[in-house]
Amino acid sequence: MDFFLGRTDYLRPLDEFAYQIFRRVEQGEFTLIISDHLLYELENNMDDKSKITELLEPLNKKGSIIKVTKTREDISEAKQISQENWKDALHAILANKAKAVYLLTRNIKDYWGCEHLVEVKFPENI
Repeated sequence: MDFFLGRTDYLRPLDEFAYQIFRRVEQGEFTLIISDHLLYELENNMDDKSKITELLEPLNKKGSIIKVTKTREDISEAKQISQENWKDALHAILANKAKAVYLLTRNIKDYWGCEHLVEVKFPENI
């Protein structure tokens, strides 16, 4: 979201931190894991959905993306971890399912209880 919405926190260019992650994926340093849950959230928070395709399609063609799909069991597990932040817990479950090393987010506090699934970090910290 930082990248697509050009976000800053009044001191730092959050969109630039996100851009650097995508650049590193493009250069082959990382593989990007994308879930249907993430795509749903992106599409529901953006006016211009074509930007998602513009960014992800070349990375997908290059083989730099792993796709993961949620199940009812994943949703149920997420709700057991956190009733309040189950959608975030679902991101962690899906990251774990795809064997992610990191889950990058601005909302680290919402992932309390997910430490056993994946390491949660700010994009600028990797």
